[in-house]
Amino acid sequence: MLILWLLIQTPYVQKRLVDNVSNRISKNLKTTISIGSVNFTLFNTFSINDVLVRDRSKDTLLHAGHIRLNISDWFFLKKDISISYA
Repeated sequence: MLILWLLIQTPYVQKRLVDNVSNRISKNLKTTISIGSVNFTLFNTFSINDVLVRDRSKDTLLHAGHIRLNISDWFFLKKDISISYA
């Protein structure tokens, strides 16, 4: 478990995870979703940079330089997730 935690803390692994997720979402929605870089600490904070979301007509729905989310501690163990800051 400690090795997994350490790996998830590295920018390379975080980027690979986010690329995988954004590619899956893009394919399922048949549109473009791209994320430049990410940084997250386990259990509560996500920082996402250079976010682009387009619709199926290639129009830009969201283009953000930086998005930061604070999520309730231990959200994966809870029934409901609470976002305290966006």
